[in-house]
Amino acid sequence: MKFSFGDYRLDCDTAELSGPNGSITLQRLPFRLLRELLDSAPAIVEREQLLERVWGRTALSPNVLPQAINQLRQALDDDARHPRYIETSHRRGYRIVCPVTRESTPSIRRSGHRWLARGVTVMVAALLVGIGTWALFGPERTLPPNEHPTTEVHDAHSALIGSLRRQTEVARARHHAIEAAAGLRALSLLLPDDQELRLDLAEAELDALQGNSARQTLALLGTEPELGQNARWLLLNARLLALDGKHQQAEELAETARDTALGRDHMDLAVESTLQLSEMIRAQGELGRAERLIGEMLETNRSTLTDHHQARLLLTRLALVREGGNLEKALELAEQFEALEIDDLLSLKGEIELALVRYLRGDAEQTLARLKDMAPRIETTADPDLKIAWFNARGLAAIESGAVDEAAEAFDSAFRIARDSSRAHRAAGLQVNAGLLMARRERMDEAEALWSQALETFESIGDRRGMATSLGNLAAAASTRGLNERSIELNERALELFRKLDLPGHQARTAFNLALIASRQGRLDDAEGLLEEAWTLYERSGQTDRLLHVGSFRAEQRILAGDLFKAEWLLVQLEELGEESSPFLQAGVHAAMGRLNLWSGDLTSARQAFKRALELRTQANRPSWQFISQVDLLRIDLLTGADPWRVRIEAEAIADQFVDRGQVRATARARLLAAEALLSQGASDKARRVIDRIRDAEGHFNDAALALDIGWVEAWAAREEERIPRLELLAQQARELGFFGKLGKIQAGAAAQGILLEQELAADLPLPDWITDQPDRLVAVLPPYVQPARDLAD
Repeated sequence: MKFSFGDYRLDCDTAELSGPNGSITLQRLPFRLLRELLDSAPAIVEREQLLERVWGRTALSPNVLPQAINQLRQALDDDARHPRYIETSHRRGYRIVCPVTRESTPSIRRSGHRWLARGVTVMVAALLVGIGTWALFGPERTLPPNEHPTTEVHDAHSALIGSLRRQTEVARARHHAIEAAAGLRALSLLLPDDQELRLDLAEAELDALQGNSARQTLALLGTEPELGQNARWLLLNARLLALDGKHQQAEELAETARDTALGRDHMDLAVESTLQLSEMIRAQGELGRAERLIGEMLETNRSTLTDHHQARLLLTRLALVREGGNLEKALELAEQFEALEIDDLLSLKGEIELALVRYLRGDAEQTLARLKDMAPRIETTADPDLKIAWFNARGLAAIESGAVDEAAEAFDSAFRIARDSSRAHRAAGLQVNAGLLMARRERMDEAEALWSQALETFESIGDRRGMATSLGNLAAAASTRGLNERSIELNERALELFRKLDLPGHQARTAFNLALIASRQGRLDDAEGLLEEAWTLYERSGQTDRLLHVGSFRAEQRILAGDLFKAEWLLVQLEELGEESSPFLQAGVHAAMGRLNLWSGDLTSARQAFKRALELRTQANRPSWQFISQVDLLRIDLLTGADPWRVRIEAEAIADQFVDRGQVRATARARLLAAEALLSQGASDKARRVIDRIRDAEGHFNDAALALDIGWVEAWAAREEERIPRLELLAQQARELGFFGKLGKIQAGAAAQGILLEQELAADLPLPDWITDQPDRLVAVLPPYVQPARDLAD
């Protein structure tokens, strides 16, 4: 059978996919998945059907299916958000959306099907070994009365079992779950009465996400009555229920397993059950309940728990507290952890957790250095979870330190380990962090693709916390692109989830994102309420870096509202907090201080602040923010008499940089400065053409403050008879929005040219005192095309 669809053609006999760029190599499972989708097109194929048809008895957990779909999308150069080939039907399955043409082949006798040949070879070999072994040693074999197995047969039997045990132990020691499951499955055929062996097999199958295989193994064990009260069997069944998305039943059964183990003084199993139960609860976003569960286990059973047990429980509790944003409590737990006598593996995990706490407290560079020092000890372990945690922590610290290449290498290593060890949930979390790296590199398409893939995985396994995190990141990306409606929808969904899940750090970040959108829509009161929520949450959790981020933006909002006193008060607080913070966040404080000085008429101090912000953003390797600082400095140049021609040329060059990065709002601001430079040269016609160009793109950014700035330049570029009506309309819009800083500029500009605006504009709401009592303060910041003829220095 051959399928033609869109720009591609799939030959099922040769397993060859060809497209515009030639032949594409597909792995076995993605090939079978694509064939099933094409064969059923245009119908939706349910997730369960795909798992059964493609994976059969060894079907993986549903959380692996989206990753196989993502591999196909990458091969087909498809986009999950705007699919041309594979469309996701939420919580149902997938379908091919483009027309599909089918062509039957005349013969199925092909010699080149490498997968079929390989599969038959493996199957025959397995059957020969299995049948031969069963014939020699199986319980159904009946020997004649005088016939007994020879010594050679017994020796071969023992040697085979010994060899399989050794191979299985090596696979388990290396955390290769799929290989371990294969070895244990073979052993279970040779030793069918060994219950512990079958329990080991079920555990390995669950570790390898082989849900259907684990289901059959556990069902077979369940026929033995004495296992009904076996805590380990109960826990494995709980894990299977969680894998199937039956979260409530999984929690209840895990709790039963824990209580059963405690009742029989099986502390290893009781601790393992508690940790598994807490992970099930955490996956639903209930960090507080998961942390309390661990705390109760520690307090109630401390006298019977070894240091090793306590360390495992404390480590999980520390991670839950850190994720919840309570960094002070996390440090207290870290001190308790360090007081225990434990092995090096647990000690390393504790050091990584402590490093993450320090990273969240704003100590990224020192955290990165400490993590690097751990490298020789990390290399000696085969534990994939430890290595993933270490690489992930390194990646996060490297991002904040500006070492983007190092971060990329760390995330790539972590993702490879997660993929190879069948840790799909960890892989999705790494996709979220890798998306942050792509966003830092201003590669938003790749960032959004990673977050979309992660969201799909989290949705398929019912991880509400992961879903909310992915939604928040996608919302921020939409906001950057000027897609406000999509950003609001995604952010509101994320904020609702974070509030329900009691995740203050994530809640604060999402509230900040919504405040950013509210501000751009001109809803300053709503923005201030959301910023207050974010500020309070970050302050409560001691996240200084985040306070700087929120506070600097909050100060700029106060400047916009004309409340310079509140803005100055905030910035003084932030300067004290930011001494030990990252360069990038310190830059935000200096940039806000520059705007405050600008509005206060102190151009010298404004230049110094903007220059310092540029230095810090350069140090942090943030190109787009460097360009924003350059625009700020060019504005100061224009206000202080620099050559308008130079300002215009440099502003247009920066605008081109923003265009390349898809940053429409920043592009508009740079072009607006170029238009002001043209006005300062008396080139009104050229300035109007630039403004028209900005207006053409205005629908892509919807920014109320920027719209007033565009209107301001447009008014001064207009004919004289149009200027007063335009300025009066702008003044009215600024007052209605509560943008008193903008209103002050409009009134000062009009007054400088001897224009009196209508008095009713000041009738309903009083202006701030600094505007009404000291109107000359703003004259110093008026551009050359507005300045009065008199010498301002006099």
